Amino acid sequence: MRDTNNILQRKMNELYIITKSPARISLLKNLGLDIEVINLDIKEKILRDPVETVLTNALEKFKGYSCGNCLKASFDTVIFLESRIIGKPKGRRDAFRILKLLSGKMHKVYTGFVVGYENNYIKDYECTKVYFRRLTDDEIYWYLSKNEYIGAAGAYRIQGYGKLLVEKIEGDYFNVVGLPLVKFFAALYQLGIDYRKLI
Repeated sequence: MRDTNNILQRKMNELYIITKSPARISLLKNLGLDIEVINLDIKEKILRDPVETVLTNALEKFKGYSCGNCLKASFDTVIFLESRIIGKPKGRRDAFRILKLLSGKMHKVYTGFVVGYENNYIKDYECTKVYFRRLTDDEIYWYLSKNEYIGAAGAYRIQGYGKLLVEKIEGDYFNVVGLPLVKFFAALYQLGIDYRKLI
């Protein structure tokens, strides 16, 4: 059972975010959260199951940074298409291959996160269905010229020019961006944290 009384007594005016994603950082900063960004170099694993993959990677990042009695959060996002997990492209050619695979099909975006303290945390995930338009090679090359594919799961960023590749989505848009806000703030509430005090 979580000691929520102890948690509520802590200073919770800052959240340490373990991520390299500009989109996640921007989302939280735009909400007015006081965050400290931590950039860790941890090799992400690709396991058989997408849920296991994102939760394992998020937890490894979470445990990879120690800040004492501070509130911290970590994340991982992958694409799941036709029983295969797709992570970040290894380069421009790989990004073309990935976008060619996604063209005209539905894929699922899984984002896992861990939030809390060293020994008192919650881990959860969200899944969103994304339907791509059928893309021509010329459109893919045009998109690659924008360099949004770099460091992006599935080689695209829906919040940028990548929105032009998408026909529709089913589920949480912010999950596709890389941070399922509703579940994330629900986890904070479960920890006994009033997110309004972070803003």
